Amino acid sequence: MNESSIAPWFLAAVLLGGSCVAVAQTPAPGARQGKLTDVATTNPLRVHGDAREFEAEIKDGFVHCKLKMAKPLIEGMFTCCELLIDCDDNPKTGEAGIEMRVRGLVGSRFQPNSAEPTNGSMKPIDHVRVSQSNRLKNVRGEWWWRNSDIEGTPPVIEGDSMRFSFVVARVREFGDRYKSSFSFRVRVYTSCSDQPIERLHSCADEGLPIVVDGKTDEWSGRVVGDRGDELHPHLRCVDITGLRVDHSAERVFATVSLAESGLTAWRQDGDVQGMPVVSFYLEPMFPRYQEPVERQVRGGSASNGTATSPFHAAVGEKTIEVSFARKTGQGRYRVLVRSDVELEDQFGSSLRLDAEAK
Repeated sequence: MNESSIAPWFLAAVLLGGSCVAVAQTPAPGARQGKLTDVATTNPLRVHGDAREFEAEIKDGFVHCKLKMAKPLIEGMFTCCELLIDCDDNPKTGEAGIEMRVRGLVGSRFQPNSAEPTNGSMKPIDHVRVSQSNRLKNVRGEWWWRNSDIEGTPPVIEGDSMRFSFVVARVREFGDRYKSSFSFRVRVYTSCSDQPIERLHSCADEGLPIVVDGKTDEWSGRVVGDRGDELHPHLRCVDITGLRVDHSAERVFATVSLAESGLTAWRQDGDVQGMPVVSFYLEPMFPRYQEPVERQVRGGSASNGTATSPFHAAVGEKTIEVSFARKTGQGRYRVLVRSDVELEDQFGSSLRLDAEAK
């Protein structure tokens, strides 16, 4: 493997002492097929986002792809295998060398793959598709990405593997007519999100002297509830089951209950990146004396800010408490909470193929 075949982000991680541990195999120039491999994550919470192997072959006018994950896809969540294609095999052209993106996708962002259909027609694991994005220039000479369907074969799921294909002629269309080779990097996204939950709140009394400490003993008032079995089993720590809102003279408080504990147990990983996140959006209603604000509580952290900070958060066993600064005179709010996680695993090297190789 030589330096010209290594993705720039991988070189940077090595030079800066990063924790990238990907292992890659790149075919020699002129090959019609190739393979990439990646080491296994050591974090059990991330195993369903762990990509292990990727193979590609040019045959009968198509690029046939096979992605292998660490676990069967039926046990996982929404999975997107994205190819970042350098159509002319020239890293100095395109956007960071990329003229085209191709994606093989399976699942739903709002359900694990093993879930039963909510509309009576299709399970998440059966929802498969391929798509592409191409880099184009508009009439003002500005570059933009156009998303569209692509001619090819939608993913076929076989245990821990996903197979899909796309027409190689489309790559040639955005490439160099004098060159038949192209290269691409592969990254895999896995994600699952909870439906947003919201509460309208009026500060019609003095409120409660709530202490943001991750405990909810002093809370009262109506709970806006939500099901607690919607997310992937590894993400139940951000599966929201209830929301309550209150206030004091200077603060607006919100607390959410979670299906399971474990949000603070998440740790960074040298292979599979990403964290579960719970987002809180505070929207002052008319008459508005302060601006809307959105803040996040991320996995692995037990607190954020202090009691006098503009935003303060504390994570309990199965709860999150937050508070926002409240301006004098602001009496009505809308509080919206949502949660999601997106994990990302990248292969450490690019793959080079040649459409005219024998």
